[in-house]
Amino acid sequence: MLSRFATLAVATLLALAAAEGAIRLSGLGIGDFVHDSRKLAETFVLADGGYLTMPAGAVAEVGGHEVRANSLGARDREPPPPDTAATRVLFLGDSTTFGWGVAYEESFPVLVRESLAGGDVAVDVAALPGWNSRAERAFLEAHVGRYDPDVVVVLYDQNDREPVSPYLLERARATSTWGRLRRFAIAHSKLVEWAAFARETYLPRDYDRYLRITAERERQRTSAGAPFAADDPWWMQSASELERMRQILEREGRRLVVFVFRNRERLGRVDVALERLQEFGAATSVPVYDTWPMLAGVPVRERILSAYDQHPNALGHRLLADGILARLRSSGVLSLASAPDG
Repeated sequence: MLSRFATLAVATLLALAAAEGAIRLSGLGIGDFVHDSRKLAETFVLADGGYLTMPAGAVAEVGGHEVRANSLGARDREPPPPDTAATRVLFLGDSTTFGWGVAYEESFPVLVRESLAGGDVAVDVAALPGWNSRAERAFLEAHVGRYDPDVVVVLYDQNDREPVSPYLLERARATSTWGRLRRFAIAHSKLVEWAAFARETYLPRDYDRYLRITAERERQRTSAGAPFAADDPWWMQSASELERMRQILEREGRRLVVFVFRNRERLGRVDVALERLQEFGAATSVPVYDTWPMLAGVPVRERILSAYDQHPNALGHRLLADGILARLRSSGVLSLASAPDG
């Protein structure tokens, strides 16, 4: 009996290993936006400052591209020592700055870094899908000494005013042994990932739970009133966090710069967001710039990932990198005379 059980166990393990190898050799990816969002969220943890982050050294895959966290939980290299550059720039943001759906080297902050290679400017990146203004401020406050930035560039998306998704918070708080094992298995096994995708897609209980979370999210949006209205409490909180960032930086003679991410023209609340942020900039002397002129010359479908995922693709990131760098140079925000004309 024992021998028969051992034979069955070995055969099962060999079959699973063969299935795992076949999936990996075939390069068969899931390529589902919702699944990738959930999978990445499995890696999130809550930092002491109350913001979501990836654990140091965590590895995931989004849209077929590797995501690897440095010691501060950011998808970037390790920040060089503070005294290694005359000018230090830190990009802060959410999924667009993170480089959702593109390779690390194709993301716009890394492209800016490459354009300045050989000069006396260091560029660092700290971003995470789901971050809002509060999370960005909390991260900056926790690590401003490590980065020692002369300039912090925030790419502000319209959802930066919203509270962090309850789904992301729920995932970050899942610290049971089973939860940790599940995270590890999904991150390291293609077979387990496919099994998890089938479960989350086809099991009614999981789908119903996702719908409940989505419905609650929409209820929160409605209860907050018109987005970016003068009395919008979410916008007022976001503006307060931006002001706190400005104060943190100003104490050491550093600067905050905001770029408002607009992927399309005249999208109602996005335009209102630009208006509100420009009012904030005028009141605080924080430079606020619009990304729309950087993107307007290329049709939307050519610079986004897909009709279902409108994050910028590699071309979109290149356009952002060129436009942001040109604006930083022409505005005098940075002194880049020693840097090459990348």
